[in-house]
Amino acid sequence: MKNYNLNRIFCHPSKWLMLIILLTFSINVHAQDAGEELLPWQEGYFDIHHINTECGDATFMIMPDGTTMLIDAGDKGRGTISKEGVKPNASRSAGEWIVRYIGHYLSLKEKPVLDYVMSTHFHGDHMGSITESAKTKNVHGYYLTGITEVAEYIPVRKIIDRNFPDYNYPRPLQSGNMKNYRQFLAYSMQNKGLKVEKAQPGSNKQIILTHEPEKYPSFDVRIISANGEVWTGIEETTRQYLPIGDEIDPDDPPEENPCSIVSRFSYGKFDYYTGGDIQGIPNPGRGDFHDIETPVARVVGPVEVCKGNHHGFPLNMNSYFIKALRARIYVFFTYDQMHCSEAVLSRIFSPRLYSGPREVFATGIHEATKAMLTIMRWYDRITGTSGHIVVRVNPGGDSYWVFTIDDSAETYKITGKFGPYQSN
Repeated sequence: MKNYNLNRIFCHPSKWLMLIILLTFSINVHAQDAGEELLPWQEGYFDIHHINTECGDATFMIMPDGTTMLIDAGDKGRGTISKEGVKPNASRSAGEWIVRYIGHYLSLKEKPVLDYVMSTHFHGDHMGSITESAKTKNVHGYYLTGITEVAEYIPVRKIIDRNFPDYNYPRPLQSGNMKNYRQFLAYSMQNKGLKVEKAQPGSNKQIILTHEPEKYPSFDVRIISANGEVWTGIEETTRQYLPIGDEIDPDDPPEENPCSIVSRFSYGKFDYYTGGDIQGIPNPGRGDFHDIETPVARVVGPVEVCKGNHHGFPLNMNSYFIKALRARIYVFFTYDQMHCSEAVLSRIFSPRLYSGPREVFATGIHEATKAMLTIMRWYDRITGTSGHIVVRVNPGGDSYWVFTIDDSAETYKITGKFGPYQSN
């Protein structure tokens, strides 16, 4: 990222013009229409940005008091939809595009910072991969890719992952990506004051508002699961569902995806679910413990918005999970031919699982998937099929909107506006 610095992100005249506008007028989402730039966050709102790079997951949040959080920052080094392989284009890496997107929406802050970064699990499309491009950006003994790249340009106060500090479950994690990540953590803890914590299933105290929590007592973040340890719904007690220690069968060990961190964000009546890549339907012949969705769903309960598990692969989003969460809105990060599959859509839209309307938004449906879903008559039922997807929760959490944002350029223009939806 040659000559790349925060001043290039946060300091230009248009930002001062936007500041003047915000000092004069408050946000009025009712007045925003397609073709206009989505106005930035304002105090009291809860914004959830699903950033599309076509290289993995990246969910950026601004909480009601201005606390900021990034859940995952994937960079597989390629995309599978656009000719360039990265959205908006191949001139920058996915990590750089994530930095610029976050920078745009934090540009009015005096000292832009990420209060929290959560790495749900250790796959490249969620944490970053060492690609040939990444090898050209070697700093402090580690490469810049995904989370390490974001943290190079936007200060991070705390990282939460599933296995700090040992990284030995369900087996020692020794991939090149993990070694790079651990080198980044070691340097950043020693030289940048970074704090790193292992996710605490059952806790609603690990992620809290950091600025004015007393103003928003109804805002709550509960960690539901990590490493197959699932909250019971009673105080902060948990139960271990994945085998550990001598219980692990070497012929059928736990895999990385079911170990993902699962969280529920609540604001008044509004609830948002995000669960990395947990699985709900074991592969044939595999143990039932691979189904983490079912015990998770028992304690999550109904939500307004569900970020879909594992991009909507066929073995995820099982019937019990969908019936228990009863989401009004589903959001999927999609860039592979198997993402947002027909099997998952058939379960989501089944009136036998729960009654009432529901809508699906995807960051970018693969052309092969589009053809298949069109033949199966599912494609036209997807409300949003491309772009950044922003959920904007109104102050207090009683209602919310969904916006799709142009991802072909840095215009941040609205391509679709949906709502308002009422929280239950």
